[in-house]
Amino acid sequence: MKNKFLSSLLCVFSFLFISSSTVFAANTSNVTGSSTSNNSTNKIIHKLSNKDYNKLKLQVSQFVKENQLKSNLPSTKDKTQNIKLQSFGGPAPKLTSLYVYGILSDQYGFEQRTSDSQLASRNSYANITGSEYVVTIEYGYGISGIAKMDTHQLTCAETDTINELGEINGKGTVIGFINFWDASTYRIGTFTYENTSENYPYNELSTFFNIK
Repeated sequence: MKNKFLSSLLCVFSFLFISSSTVFAANTSNVTGSSTSNNSTNKIIHKLSNKDYNKLKLQVSQFVKENQLKSNLPSTKDKTQNIKLQSFGGPAPKLTSLYVYGILSDQYGFEQRTSDSQLASRNSYANITGSEYVVTIEYGYGISGIAKMDTHQLTCAETDTINELGEINGKGTVIGFINFWDASTYRIGTFTYENTSENYPYNELSTFFNIK
């Protein structure tokens, strides 16, 4: 249990380390949200083409709108309540949703999962070379996130943040995360990801995707 808890911190450790304040304190507007600067050219997320990045932004924006209703998080229109949350502090939003968004590789670029009903990759990753990352998106805060390819635990290579406006690595209150799981060693199999909410009701969510 201890190892599981420690491994869950890999994705958000660097984000918490560089921030001089918590994401729900008065200075949340200073949060940059990852181990490297948002202007850094070596971030994994910058490997996405402009087209794929714009698709990701659109997906994240819609994702935030849908989950604000699920979690009763103040919407961007509710300025008074939102300012109160940021200024006086408050609990992080509970984990309400997580899913596999796609696969990023040197071989194919970005393969986006088109719908929840798509349970397997279209491309074959068995014999490719170079990097391969499984991309997950989650809304809310979890404390025991574990990603595996079959039985092999994967490392989180990068975490990018989502704010209450649906912006990626933007200023403001962090309410979600985009994780890049390194599958460069274990390329194929059943990818699984599970996480437990940091706050009540401490629910556990999980998802899977078959990579062939």
